[in-house]
Amino acid sequence: MNYHALSIAKCGYEVDLCGYKESKLMDEVIENPLITVREIPVVKNAYKLPFVLFAPYKVVKQHWILYDLLKQLKRADFLLVQNPPSIPVLGMVRFFSLFMSPRTKVIIDWHNLGYSILALKFPDNPNHPFVKIYKWYENWFGYRSFVHLTVTVALGQFLRTEFAMNAKRIIPLYDRPASQFSLLSESQRKEIISKYQTTLFKDFDAKTEKILVTSTSYTPDEDLTILLEALEKYSLASNPSSQTTEEKPTSDDNKSESKKSQILTRSSASTQLPPLRVIITGKGPMFKETRAKIDALQPTLHNISIHTTWLPIEDYPKVLGAADLGISLHQSSSGWDLPMKIVDMFGCGVPVISLSFPAISELVKHSENGLIVDTSTDMAKQLAKLFTNPATLNNLKRGAVRESRIKWDTNWTEKLGPLFGVGQYREPAPGEDDSSSSDDD
Repeated sequence: MNYHALSIAKCGYEVDLCGYKESKLMDEVIENPLITVREIPVVKNAYKLPFVLFAPYKVVKQHWILYDLLKQLKRADFLLVQNPPSIPVLGMVRFFSLFMSPRTKVIIDWHNLGYSILALKFPDNPNHPFVKIYKWYENWFGYRSFVHLTVTVALGQFLRTEFAMNAKRIIPLYDRPASQFSLLSESQRKEIISKYQTTLFKDFDAKTEKILVTSTSYTPDEDLTILLEALEKYSLASNPSSQTTEEKPTSDDNKSESKKSQILTRSSASTQLPPLRVIITGKGPMFKETRAKIDALQPTLHNISIHTTWLPIEDYPKVLGAADLGISLHQSSSGWDLPMKIVDMFGCGVPVISLSFPAISELVKHSENGLIVDTSTDMAKQLAKLFTNPATLNNLKRGAVRESRIKWDTNWTEKLGPLFGVGQYREPAPGEDDSSSSDDD
């Protein structure tokens, strides 16, 4: 929402940006005189209540917090909200537009489907009553919004068919990188590596090492196990002296994976694979267990070092830009959203290997700006292929650089200019037409 706030402020609107206290704001947002930041406190489970008890309490508390906040925003021209989270936001926003500020036009920016994220908590029962209630809530209260923005065309189609929303009011708005996500010069790359020479880039060998980067929220829909397994396979292939005895597969899938792994090892034996420096930035609920897996795996890896961190917002684009290749482990809960991390990587001209899901081809064009894989073995094979075939990697990088030229501001103005009266859609100020016509005379 940082980007939306800045873009709307550039139109001359006064903006109230409401969000959680723990969310990091861009300096441009903090310094913009037209933007007022209103903090929303986080409702925490201080008493460690089970989910079935804490969830209702949290919902009631959040409704009250939002009601108190929305009272301060009466008579706003627009109210732009991001979904998810759906509960309690969509319900309170509907209440606000009906009874508190009828003149306000509600815009929902659909980044995913909230009920699909909740379903991750019930992997053995995707039709759990909580999931059904959430889906109904999301549909009912989201339906009557003035405009719907969707991060993919596929998500817009879902809203039309499954939620029966008005097609004329659905605008696909792809996330695009902000201006700070740009290509690094060689001197800038050396500068950011030097800044972290005692941590992320300790003992870094610029002549031989390749840098992989991924950002993560350490959640169930972003399982780093796939990356760790791929690194293990890459390590095996890069160490000809290592010999492993594999157990006999017990299923056709295991046989297939075993065969692929053996092919990777044989095909890489005659080619020297470069050492990898893997940087994982982010924080989230599954960090501790993921860190434990990394600590257990690291001593067994040959020529691979893994570094976890939480980067400051000003350094995040620079570390991305220093990478040779990005990795996206996002597995969409709905299948219709797109990970912002790939957008950021493309903004820095960094090609990406992404896990496959239905909407990903709207962003990652296989063999043009990145690669789409299904398994850890596929990922390991592609890593070996790219780092032993510079021409292939350079081709993907050119595709990523092309993507980097399409920035947020240009895309936002093109899609939402008519809605907010920007650029050629700007309404002339009073008397502006008269003065221009008198000049012609």
